[in-house]
Amino acid sequence: MIWYIIYILILSFGFVVGSFKFNVISKSNKCFLLLLLITLISEIVARRVATNGNSNFIVYHIFAPIRCMIILLGYYFDIKNRLFLYLIPVIVLISLVLSIFIQPLPNFNSYFINLEFFLFTIIPIYFFLQILKVETEYGLNDFPLFWISCGMLIFCVCNIFVLGTFNFFLKSNTILDVILRYVRYFSNYIYYSSFIVAFLVKQNTISDQHGK
Repeated sequence: MIWYIIYILILSFGFVVGSFKFNVISKSNKCFLLLLLITLISEIVARRVATNGNSNFIVYHIFAPIRCMIILLGYYFDIKNRLFLYLIPVIVLISLVLSIFIQPLPNFNSYFINLEFFLFTIIPIYFFLQILKVETEYGLNDFPLFWISCGMLIFCVCNIFVLGTFNFFLKSNTILDVILRYVRYFSNYIYYSSFIVAFLVKQNTISDQHGK
């Protein structure tokens, strides 16, 4: 229970910080603020459903593609690469096909999660490559998306195996299952804490630097 409380507190605190900074944070960060809110609501709903003895996997079938779309939109606003926009309808279509035909309820949508993690590994690396090409007087730590990209990479590295094999370990309670569970907890803490840092630093974007 304590891991869940810490998780909810991080999400809530991040949303409060982002809300107070709403007028000054970048358009990209506004997307990630929305993601914090949707994540917070989804986790509370999923917990409530599970507490009532029902499967909460439907929450993640809905939440995962929404999360992916918001992240793609956030990176688009920072980098202004239209590929991120073009990927959104593709992601929606793939999500629907997988959730209806390949891994419908009561299965956890691990195939789509793995696809997400593939994207969430490539996109931050692409961001790092782009920011290295920018001539700017600011340091990397002055770009909000730098922090979020770092958190996202850590999250993906920790979870691509954990959530990709979720269905396999679902009914087990081995020491490996316990270890993987705590890896998932702490990677969530790191990832969503990176949003808080992103809201507090200077709000530079790659597209702004190209315009100078």
